[in-house]
Amino acid sequence: MKFSAYNARPMTVHVNGASVAVYAAIHCTSEVFRLDEHLGGHALLNLMSPNLSPRHFWKTGDWQGEQALGELSFLPPGTTFSSRTAPCENHVMTLSLAGDLLACARQEIGGAHSLRPCPNLHNPKMRALLELLSQELRQPGLASDLYVSSLLMAIAVELTRHFSGAEEKSQDHWSDAARVRRVIDFIAAHLEQNLSVDLIAKECGMSPRHLSRVFRAAMGTSLWHYVSARRIELAKALLASPHARVKDVSRRCGFDNPTSFATAFRNGTGVAPTEFLRRELASPEHTPCGGG
Repeated sequence: MKFSAYNARPMTVHVNGASVAVYAAIHCTSEVFRLDEHLGGHALLNLMSPNLSPRHFWKTGDWQGEQALGELSFLPPGTTFSSRTAPCENHVMTLSLAGDLLACARQEIGGAHSLRPCPNLHNPKMRALLELLSQELRQPGLASDLYVSSLLMAIAVELTRHFSGAEEKSQDHWSDAARVRRVIDFIAAHLEQNLSVDLIAKECGMSPRHLSRVFRAAMGTSLWHYVSARRIELAKALLASPHARVKDVSRRCGFDNPTSFATAFRNGTGVAPTEFLRRELASPEHTPCGGG
């Protein structure tokens, strides 16, 4: 298997007088890549190319089904997980954050919260910070260590804000924007379930009516349409697997039977799942590229 990591860089961030270790690397792989690992005191934050992310999958200890990863994904300390990629040229920015750095950010921010695995983390600020870090690792500039340390601290704070819904030193209730982020994360992790408005509202601490209103205001679409679109995205990613079966994919995407799934998939893509699967199997992307 062709796999390499370049600009792999162990770094030390000084926080409140203490030294915290961080590791960052940019990976390339051109064949199927599999990894089974248990995270000890570190968290993993991954940023991958948008056109490649649907070909990445993971499953965690508390989630037995395989999930398609988005462009930005997160695993907290203590997580046991397995991951794999479908054959493709792949560029991933991987950031290993020491638990002490995240603990420092939580202490500064305050508020009751917990970090949890997110296969598709929606946070434009964090994405922008990771892109800046990736660029700096590729082409270090003046005062690079200082710049990287500042970016890492900002990433830790933004990550903690994302899960707490709190601004620095704030103990207020979650803002609507933070609740919408949690709704998005919850949907991504539970697409195989019957995701009613009542269930999502209860999970995210809102009334069904308030949830529907703030979600449409934030996302520009209804909750139902958003869930349907995410299920179609997941289905397309799963059908891209060489061993995909329509029956299994329909179940994984929250459909009671393959017929309902086929109707929804055709409405969303213009083609039947079987036709989409046939095209994927005939695609050159199912042949490992780049050699081994």
